[in-house]
Amino acid sequence: MIMINLLPWREKKRQEQKKQFYVLTAITASFTVMCLFMIHIYYAAQLTIKQEKVNLLKKQISQLDQQIVVVSELKNQKAMLVTKMKMIDQLQKSRPILIHIFDEIVKVLPTGIYLTGLERNGNKIILIGLAESNT
Repeated sequence: MIMINLLPWREKKRQEQKKQFYVLTAITASFTVMCLFMIHIYYAAQLTIKQEKVNLLKKQISQLDQQIVVVSELKNQKAMLVTKMKMIDQLQKSRPILIHIFDEIVKVLPTGIYLTGLERNGNKIILIGLAESNT
């Protein structure tokens, strides 16, 4: 019978399987690292985009805050102008009243009475004067 020694052949096959295992492990590890790196780059880009949007929104908010301040100042100025306009309107309306009062005083006062003073407090008019006779 012929004796064939298969040990070297089996040892070579084991070495080759170990080599293939290490190569496949290295390829899988490098692929995994590459995938993780790509995922990291993707999320970093997304984070940068979101940060830019946040910065843009902050700038717009600050601009709107400035506009709010301007609008509130304009509202205050408007209120002041409205009160001034009301006062001017009241003065314009009360202007002819003085003319009517002086006209009526001249018509009502009898002869012989001389006015030395005239005071107005709100709706009251105080006449100060002298008369030729006590009647």
